[in-house]
Amino acid sequence: MQREISREELFAMIWERPTQEIAKELGVSDVAIGKLCTRLQVPKPPRGYWARVQSGQTPRRPPLAAFRDELERRRRETARARAAEMLTKLQQKFYEVALSELKGRGIDVDGARTRGGRLPEVHPDLAAQILLLIQHRAREWVEQGRISTRWVHSVESTASNLVGRLLPLARPQIVVFESDRKKVVTPKTVLSFWRA
Repeated sequence: MQREISREELFAMIWERPTQEIAKELGVSDVAIGKLCTRLQVPKPPRGYWARVQSGQTPRRPPLAAFRDELERRRRETARARAAEMLTKLQQKFYEVALSELKGRGIDVDGARTRGGRLPEVHPDLAAQILLLIQHRAREWVEQGRISTRWVHSVESTASNLVGRLLPLARPQIVVFESDRKKVVTPKTVLSFWRA
């Protein structure tokens, strides 16, 4: 496909002209258009629709209902908006220590710095690395004195909340296993070895 088409644009195109015309215009097959409609969950005109249009009838178009993909997109946007809220000073310290460790490993973290105490929109790979570092090393950082506080329940809860706020940003790169007691975040690359 030569360009990206939104769900709404595809819906408008599909209900204005026959699929073969749209496919020719976009330089793809009508089967590709059908697959795109399936992927974007766009309802297609029923068999005989265009014959009725040519005979002068005006068949009804269905509304573009909010299917699962649309709901998932909205959920992601809501999660990102929540993640963009202000971090506490302690959460900022955990975040900065994680960035410092990644920078020490030679990873470019310049675009990941907080702005005004807010989480930036970082690449999912980097978000996953930050999240996993905080999840696995937060207590160690406190015990080493890199973060000046005592490891108590409220500090553990603060680190856990930060992990939860990073989760929507890192979601494409990780898998979350939920148990009755806590969430366990695992990178997808680790899981690929378990499947083999």
